[in-house]
Amino acid sequence: MTNIPVGLKSVGVFTPAVKKEYSLPDGTVQAVGTADHHLTTFMMAEQAFNDSLQKSQIDTSHVEHFVYMNDSFADHLYLMNSRSLLNRVGVNRAVTYNMYQGGNSSLLGCKFAIDHLKVNPEVTHSFVGASSHWEYHSENRALGDAILGDGAAVAHFEKGHEDFQFLSFASKTLGKYNDINYLAIGGYRHPLVEENIKNGEFVFKVHNKENYHELQGLAASAAAETLAKALLKAKTEISAIDLFVLHSHTASLSSQFAGQLQIPKAKVLETVTDHGYMGSAGTLLALDKMMIDSRIDKGSYVAVVSLGVDGNFSSSIVKV
Repeated sequence: MTNIPVGLKSVGVFTPAVKKEYSLPDGTVQAVGTADHHLTTFMMAEQAFNDSLQKSQIDTSHVEHFVYMNDSFADHLYLMNSRSLLNRVGVNRAVTYNMYQGGNSSLLGCKFAIDHLKVNPEVTHSFVGASSHWEYHSENRALGDAILGDGAAVAHFEKGHEDFQFLSFASKTLGKYNDINYLAIGGYRHPLVEENIKNGEFVFKVHNKENYHELQGLAASAAAETLAKALLKAKTEISAIDLFVLHSHTASLSSQFAGQLQIPKAKVLETVTDHGYMGSAGTLLALDKMMIDSRIDKGSYVAVVSLGVDGNFSSSIVKV
């Protein structure tokens, strides 16, 4: 494994210009970016990928490794999404992976990308991307207490780049809650047939509401455990953190987490309020916001914390 640093060089982002307002369970209204069949999942991902290349000032010949997080519906079912997206961008040959690990798992993808760069001496650039599109396969964009937003983001990691180094990762899964949200239609128990589609059953939604509400009471503590482990691995303390990037499916859950750890609001960055819940794409989008945040500077420490809807939690410590 190489000792050459690996840093986050850029994050390309695309969010739809069209915004619609949706009512939250607490009665407030949230506006989120919405796409339609004229702006597909891969179209948004292509825009984000090109934005990342432009920000990093490189071309497609540098794309050697790509991890795609499959959180949402792609342009087609059962298609190799990572390769299909690279075809659109114009990448000829690259190592690709498609990961299915819950809707908030792009930190896992980032770790995978960084580790790949550290162990493979022949690779310099690795990319992690995700794209969310919920116009047709959700219940009016509701997922529990969250409103689902559309958009895409692609992170570029470069070997030899010393800024924004991810010093540590920690994760935790509460397996009991794997059945909170899923697609009930499309498997062998409930085939995907015309009748089910016409009835509006081909949607991603919360099915086990009891587990969903139970998990909300545990989420802040579970996420705090991952943060404590990440801090320990990075050999630093919470008092040294200059910015907390919190990504959960609701702003209230992020506030609950911050309150439990007595994190000042002035140190918190969250994007769900402005963009809705975008799953893995939302975590990557938050990393883009982190990179330009005026509250951090060279040498600052940032904690990135993902609180999943489905019992998946992860944290990372980043040195700017």
